[in-house]
Amino acid sequence: MVEYTLALGGGTLDVLYSHREIQPDWWNDLHITDCYHTEPWIKLGESRFEQDSRYIAVKDGSGRIQALAPCCRIRDPQIWPTYNLWKLFTKASFIQFEDLPGIDHAKFSTNAEYIDAAVGDKLFPNLICTAPEGFMTGPMYAYGLSPETINTVNTSIVDGLKQLGEELECAASSLLYVMEDSPIRSYLDQTDWIPMQMNPMAILDIKWKSFDEYLSSLSRKRRESTRREMKKFKESGMIVKQERLEDLPIDRTAELFHNVNAKHMGFDAGPVQHARYYIEGLLGLGLTHTVYAAYQNENLVAFSLFFLQDNTLFARVMGIDYERATDYSYFNLLFYRPIIDAIEQGVACIDFGGMLKAKLIRGCKPHRSFSYFKFGSEVCKDAQAIRAMRENADIISRYHDLVVS
Repeated sequence: MVEYTLALGGGTLDVLYSHREIQPDWWNDLHITDCYHTEPWIKLGESRFEQDSRYIAVKDGSGRIQALAPCCRIRDPQIWPTYNLWKLFTKASFIQFEDLPGIDHAKFSTNAEYIDAAVGDKLFPNLICTAPEGFMTGPMYAYGLSPETINTVNTSIVDGLKQLGEELECAASSLLYVMEDSPIRSYLDQTDWIPMQMNPMAILDIKWKSFDEYLSSLSRKRRESTRREMKKFKESGMIVKQERLEDLPIDRTAELFHNVNAKHMGFDAGPVQHARYYIEGLLGLGLTHTVYAAYQNENLVAFSLFFLQDNTLFARVMGIDYERATDYSYFNLLFYRPIIDAIEQGVACIDFGGMLKAKLIRGCKPHRSFSYFKFGSEVCKDAQAIRAMRENADIISRYHDLVVS
């Protein structure tokens, strides 16, 4: 453990090197709003990034935990594409630039070429303030903090990230996917960290007493399409069962998961072993979850996996056999069956992950998310590169602003 003494009115900021240094009672004191910051998920991430996991712990003068921010040093750009800062500023993998006002294609391409040549190989290692194997940025705050205390805590965390990045000799530090209502976002907007708006999260607030009420909230065309998709799925002869992940054949779930990644993700999905590796990690979490599994002649042809945390369902994994499952499997397993159950069980909302048109037209609302970047002294020597990255971040943010609106 390394201790940094900051202006906290007698408080301290500690850098922990293992989740075992996290005091057990902290988990009860911290408000954990997503599955990615639960203790099991933290342990999963550390098991794969053991030498590079850190935790910034802010405590008050009496030693009471105020906030905990998981961090991870990324040395390999292939570990997870979102952690590859160079790709975020140059490839815009998840963005298909359309003819939208304010999107300067030529400038983005010119900047990307310069960033690629000047600093592409200099952005590693980098320090990411996020839970490994997840993508939601901390920190987790203690219950009942005043706005003034939160602001002081945020100052400490950002200062701590800077010091930790220097200690680990990182070329850059970042906070990824900070939700628009996060207290740390308003603080970061007042600093010189480079902001970039990311793909918004698709959130469906469950405010209906029945599925029919949910349907009535949609357009007439969408209601008719939904009923038709549900009818076609039922007529296909597939049977849907609610399962647990550990009861499904891992080779098959990994194969189906890989199929979806290869078709829909904006990056190379890699071999099926990568999907299996990820599924194996999820098996040991022990978190409350439901798998909606579709069978055709007793063969698993599609599934969706949801975790439950803080009365919110988190859609995490989708898998499909595109040769044997119908097109309606996706809609029924990802949307309709989970929505029906969420209404019946009193779940507050469903987090469907990154926004897509299919989610928007089914009632999801976009919740904006942002990433923030701070580069080390070596990268900052190239003023043109910093300017190019800031301009490309502005272009990407403009794109997402237009999409959300």
